[in-house]
Amino acid sequence: MIVIVEAARGEPPLTAYFAVAPLIGAGCLPLGWWSRPRGWLIALGVALLAGHPPLVMEVLEAGSWQGRVVWWPTIAKCWALAGFGLCCLAALVWWRRRSTDRPVARWVGTICILLAHPALTIPLPMLYRHHVTYGHDAFPEGERFQIASYARGITLDTLWLPAKGTERGVVLFTHGVGRWKEFYQGHLQYLRSLGWSVQCYDLRGHGRSSPSAMTYGIREADDLAAQWDEAVHRAHGKPVVAYGISLGGAITLLGADRLDGCAGVIAESPFADLASLVDRFLGPPCNWTGQAVALVGIGWTPGMVRPIDAPILTAAGPPLLLGWTQQDRVVPPEHGDRLAARAPRAQLVRSPTAIHTGMIREAQWRSALAAFLERLAPR
Repeated sequence: MIVIVEAARGEPPLTAYFAVAPLIGAGCLPLGWWSRPRGWLIALGVALLAGHPPLVMEVLEAGSWQGRVVWWPTIAKCWALAGFGLCCLAALVWWRRRSTDRPVARWVGTICILLAHPALTIPLPMLYRHHVTYGHDAFPEGERFQIASYARGITLDTLWLPAKGTERGVVLFTHGVGRWKEFYQGHLQYLRSLGWSVQCYDLRGHGRSSPSAMTYGIREADDLAAQWDEAVHRAHGKPVVAYGISLGGAITLLGADRLDGCAGVIAESPFADLASLVDRFLGPPCNWTGQAVALVGIGWTPGMVRPIDAPILTAAGPPLLLGWTQQDRVVPPEHGDRLAARAPRAQLVRSPTAIHTGMIREAQWRSALAAFLERLAPR
C-alpha cells in the first residue's frame, strides 16, 4: 500500500523502496531471530547506527548557518536508512547461515555485504538533500505561499519579496544545492534595492518543499516552469527575469527555453555537466554505485544533466548574463570557461577573487547585474 501511494504521488521506485525498507529488512530476518534473547537489541542497534547520519548531518548543517532542521523529512530519511541497515543485516544473517561449509566464501560474502552499505549510502545525500531552513523569519515583510509544480506530487514553498521603491519588474530566483530560498540574503536584498521584486522558492528536496529525490535539473525544470507562470502573473506586464545560482543556475539554463516571455537570464556559478562534477566529489566505487542507484531507482544518471547543451546558450533568445569565479572550489572554473565558449552572445563576468556563490560581495558583479537589469527595464 505504501509503495502504491508513493508511486501515485509521482515518486520514483527508490523513494517507494525507502518508505518500506524497515518492514522489508525486519521481515527478511529469520523467524528465529526475533525469539533470540538479544535479537531485538541487535536489530535496534543496527537500525539506530544506520539511520542516524541524516539527523546528525542536518543538525550540524543547521547549526553552521544558525538555521533549524525541518523535522519530518529528516525523520523520514532516518527511517529509510535504518531500513536499509536492517536489509543488510538480514542479508548478512542469511549468507552466513547458508555458507557455513564454505569458510572462504563465507568471509568474502560477509565483507562484500558490509562494504555494500557505505558504497550505496554515501552517494544518497546527493539524491536526497538536507531539509534545513532559517530558525527565524528573515523577511517578515514577505508573502509566503505554496505553488504546485507541473511535476506530479511536488509542492514548492515560495516567498514573494516586494521591490524597494517603484517596481521595475520581477526576478525569479533559484537557489543552489543544499541551501534554501532565504539563504542568499545578499542577492535578494540587492535585487530589491534595484527596484525589482523577487520570487524565490525552496527546490524540491530542500527547505519546506516536498522531500522528493533530486534530479539536478531534469525534473526541476517542471518546478521552474510552474514558478515562472506565477511570477509572470504577479508581474502584471512588467519584465520578468530568471536568475539562478550554482545548481539554480544550471536549472535555469536547462529550463530557460520553457520560460515564455522571459526578459533575461542570469546564471551565476553554474556547472557545465553534472557527471564530471560528481566524479570530482565521489571517487570509485561510490560514483559508480551512486550512478547505478540513480539510474535504477530514479531513472536518470548524472550524464543526462548537461547545461552546456542548453538551447539558450547557442540559439537566439533573451539576453544572457553568465558569471563565474576563478577561485571556485565547488564548481571548478573550467565549467564557466566551457559555458562561456558555448555562449558567444552572452555577457560574461569572470571574477578573479570571489568564492563559490560569493560574487555578490564584489563590485564587479553588482555593477554587471545593475547594468544588465537597467537595459531590460530602464528607470
